[in-house]
Amino acid sequence: MTEKHELPKRKTLRMKGYDYSTPANYFVTMVLQNRHNLFGKVINGQMLINEAGKMVETELLQLPIKHPEVILEHYVVMPNHIHCIITLTEEISLNDIIRDFKSLTTYLYSNGVKQNGWHPFEKKLWQRNFYEHIIRNGRAYELIAQYIFDNPERWDKDSNNPDNGDDDDEIMQQILSM
Repeated sequence: MTEKHELPKRKTLRMKGYDYSTPANYFVTMVLQNRHNLFGKVINGQMLINEAGKMVETELLQLPIKHPEVILEHYVVMPNHIHCIITLTEEISLNDIIRDFKSLTTYLYSNGVKQNGWHPFEKKLWQRNFYEHIIRNGRAYELIAQYIFDNPERWDKDSNNPDNGDDDDEIMQQILSM
């Protein structure tokens, strides 16, 4: 008799019952697999983006061109993650937009590894999921926009920084409570 093994349950990051094609402002964070610093480095509070980071930034800026229902409000490319505010003006799947972005940038990064000698990655470039927060009011929007702008200055305290074991981000906790 064979034993039936259950697959591990994956934790969803999405709000239960919410339609992520709803026109709204979304705070999105996409993180590289294993938090490898592949897009540049932060020196003295300034993000110094490398060629791989420029490629990712270019594709991020292409989102509104490829998807006219999308407005890219604010963004920052960090060494191992991206923060942005994406506004959906019409019904379009936020999940599909992020999936397509990750797929294309993975393809382009793979070519950059071969052609430009960029640092190779193991199996996957991006973490499986992405973080999002539905921006519900003007105050939350202002805090998130400032958080994005200040992110390079806060790199030493950033929970995505592999050299920082501290996940004590008071501003993010304030944003999430709104």
